[in-house]
Amino acid sequence: MERSVSRHRFWVAVTITLILHAAVLFALSLQPLRSEPAASDQFVAVDFVDDAVFGQVQEQTLEELMQSRLNERVANLAANEAAQRSDDRRSTTMQNDITGLSESVENELRAMEQAEFERLAQEKKEFDLRGVPDDGASGEVSTLKEWDKRYEGQVTVLYDLGGRLHRKLPVPGYKCQVAGAVSIAITVAPNGGVSSAEIESVTALNAKGKPLRVSESNDCIARAALESARASIFEATADNETSGLLNYRFLAQE
Repeated sequence: MERSVSRHRFWVAVTITLILHAAVLFALSLQPLRSEPAASDQFVAVDFVDDAVFGQVQEQTLEELMQSRLNERVANLAANEAAQRSDDRRSTTMQNDITGLSESVENELRAMEQAEFERLAQEKKEFDLRGVPDDGASGEVSTLKEWDKRYEGQVTVLYDLGGRLHRKLPVPGYKCQVAGAVSIAITVAPNGGVSSAEIESVTALNAKGKPLRVSESNDCIARAALESARASIFEATADNETSGLLNYRFLAQE
């Protein structure tokens, strides 16, 4: 370490000496040239620097320079550390904000989904199922196929409107003494309502499943089917009116 410092001082002294000589030469070059010989009493004053004094000054300068650089480095480290803490705080705050926003959006979506499920369930429960016996099962019957499963193949009502689905399909509530089947020819308007309904066919059956003659009992199930058909509502469409059949099957009532 001491050898390195000594070598450094040597080169610094050499550099300063060269600078002084260069300054002297530059000063001499600025003086005008004269043809007559210079007087013997003319001289150039050259200041010499004591090595001890020069070393002391140089040591002080190097020490100040090192101290200045050390202070600057410490300041930079402090600034970087402060900036890092600030970045960490901003990153933590941003992450908390993002997490909170995600949770809020997720909660809102779940609430909207639950509200939609409840709305659909309420619409399904509004169907008139007076003619369907209450077996204690769920009231959410969304398709006729499910009715088939619940009531062992006894279809209460079927329809065919070329793919047009129902919105409200009342099941007749009746107190007739016979079983039977009734087909109603209907025409559905673009808004989904039934614009016309006519009895297509009526078949009444006795206890053994054999057809009966046309009677007041037949008229009973026919009127019940016709009333329910007129109250049915189907999906709205931009197309023209749709025609089809509503087929009702009745169980004998006591």
